Amino acid sequence: MRASQKWVELIAEAILPLLGFFVWGWNLYFISLFYLLDYFISEVFIYVESYKTSQFHKKGIQQIYLSGVASFFLMCGLMVLTHLTILNIFKHIDFWYEFKLFLAYEDMGIAQGYIILPLLILTSYQKYKLFFLFPKVYEKTTVKSIWVKRIRLHFFVFGFVAFGFCLSLLTALNATFYLYAIIVSTSLYKLINSTR
Repeated sequence: MRASQKWVELIAEAILPLLGFFVWGWNLYFISLFYLLDYFISEVFIYVESYKTSQFHKKGIQQIYLSGVASFFLMCGLMVLTHLTILNIFKHIDFWYEFKLFLAYEDMGIAQGYIILPLLILTSYQKYKLFFLFPKVYEKTTVKSIWVKRIRLHFFVFGFVAFGFCLSLLTALNATFYLYAIIVSTSLYKLINSTR
C-alpha cells in the first residue's frame, strides 16, 4: 500500500469515532464496543488467513490450534480489561443497558446495530481479499508468521489498555482524553506495522 493511501485510510478511520463522539453523542463505551467488534472480526479473519496458508503449504494446522487458543485467551483478557477500565472511568455504568443502546442506536430511522456488524464483516472481508488473497500472501508467508504478528498486536493493545486501566485508577481524566488516546495508539500501531 502506498504511503498516501495509508494516510487516507488512517484519517478515514479516525473520523468515524470523532464524529460519533462530538456530533452524534456516542459515549466512550459505544466507541470501545465498535473497536472491540472490529478487533474480534479481524481475529476471525486471522483464522481464515492461517487456514488458507496451511492449506497451501500443507502444514501448520497444529500451529493454528496452539496459537488460536493463546490468541483467544489474550482476546478474552483484553475484553475484560477494557470493561474494567471503562468501569473505572464511569463508576455507575450499566454494560448491558449500554450494549442494548449500541445495538438500538438509530440514525435516519435505522437501527445501526443491524448495519454496523455486517459493515465491519464486509470491511474485514474486503481487506482479506485485497491484501491477502489477491496478492497471494499465503504463498509467501507461514502460519507461524501470521500468528506471531497477531500475538504481537494483542500485546500492544493489551499494554495500551493496561496503561489506560492504570491511569483510570490513578487519576480522573475525561473521556475525550481516552478517545484521543485510542485513535492515536491505533493509528501509530498501523503506521509502524505498515512500514515492516
